[in-house]
Amino acid sequence: MEKRWKLNNSLLKIVLMNCNLIPVKKLVIVGGLLFSFPVLLFAQSDFHIKDVSGFQDSRHHWMDITDHEQVIVPAKDQARFTSADIRQIADNILWYQQPNGGWPKNYDMLAILTEEQKAILSQHKDSLHTTFDNGATYTQIEYLAKAYTLLGDKKYEDAVLRGLHFILNHNMEMAAGHNFTRIKVVTGNILHSTMTL
Repeated sequence: MEKRWKLNNSLLKIVLMNCNLIPVKKLVIVGGLLFSFPVLLFAQSDFHIKDVSGFQDSRHHWMDITDHEQVIVPAKDQARFTSADIRQIADNILWYQQPNGGWPKNYDMLAILTEEQKAILSQHKDSLHTTFDNGATYTQIEYLAKAYTLLGDKKYEDAVLRGLHFILNHNMEMAAGHNFTRIKVVTGNILHSTMTL
């Protein structure tokens, strides 16, 4: 069963990273993989999310590299959740999700956010800085899909679906190698998308 879980997990990563698939076909494949997680996980009674290494690149950038586009900066000796704190990590991930469904880069998803950091994040939802760079978006989707399977909390499922929509809506633009998606919104309708290097 462990091999099958790893195979499906690898397939999900391939689908999320492969921008050559037709969006509808990709949605069917991703949906099938996403909803096969419960069957695979319930067969493994001892399953929990041990591997959080996908967040390491963003964490490194948040802690060690000054990024002037960051909304919050790490506190000195910022405390972190352990990999066993699944619900807390998943809730943290939700703080960063943007209205367009994607996530910004260069934040530590395991950092225990202060009340001040949470307030700043809630005031600065900015869809202009969502990306796939440094493990952003697809890593959060993968983690939340696993958290939803384990915990059954609908808010995680909703966040996964918004993230998948973000990927499907922007996969062709991102295939060009650009990091940030800029969306111009006019009276509630998306007029056009442009890319920023």
